Amino acid sequence: MSEEYKKRIQDAAISCVAFLRGCGVDPESVPTAKMYELSAIYQEYGPDGVRDYLNLNDVGDGGILV
Repeated sequence: MSEEYKKRIQDAAISCVAFLRGCGVDPESVPTAKMYELSAIYQEYGPDGVRDYLNLNDVGDGGILV
């Protein structure tokens, strides 16, 4: 894995954590492996990709599949 890719994933993770909080999901409750996966999805597809992946139809529903 290149350093550039790692940096992009780290940046996406920060944005993804903020997005999850905005959806009512506690990022601390998400296992590390799942958070990495969500960060990669966020980096590739943005918040809509994470919302679709987690089946969050409405902001604030708090559902998460782990």
